[in-house]
Amino acid sequence: MKEASKPPRVVGKVGATLMSVNGMIGGGIATEFTLPRFGDFESVALIVYFAFSGANSPAYSAGELKNPRRDLPITMLASMAVIILFYMAVQWAYIAAGVPQSVANTTPLSAAASSVMGDGGALFLSLAAIFSIATNCLSFYIAGPRFVYAMADRGLLSETFARVSTTSAGNILSIVSTLH
Repeated sequence: MKEASKPPRVVGKVGATLMSVNGMIGGGIATEFTLPRFGDFESVALIVYFAFSGANSPAYSAGELKNPRRDLPITMLASMAVIILFYMAVQWAYIAAGVPQSVANTTPLSAAASSVMGDGGALFLSLAAIFSIATNCLSFYIAGPRFVYAMADRGLLSETFARVSTTSAGNILSIVSTLH
């Protein structure tokens, strides 16, 4: 049964490789890069995307849940509810702080913390933002190897990515492949 599914996998891998090579040859490899300019709408969309990017995190470990069909929707909806309530509280606190709207103010939450808690509050909120962004970025290093292993286990990647070390009980190749 497993042998019958190998030819389509090979065709898919060859097809993806050919499309990638064709794209590099046809479009070339970029040597220059210009950052996009964000207007008000794009800036808000980026912040909202970041704010809700953690709502799918429970799905990363769905294979380890005892009853994923029942538990996964509950955890995803609960995490969305927590995120919404947290950001509503942040907005209410910002409005209650009465921070003046200034065009020159590029850090409104820090300004709100400064007006309520002084310079120490502004520093604390800035550090919290730095750690929040870093945690979000670093969470991929926990989830990434799981994705690579699962793809290899299902035959979407080479089975060498699904090998587990007998000494460390870890998937070394999957872990190394997700480090950038």
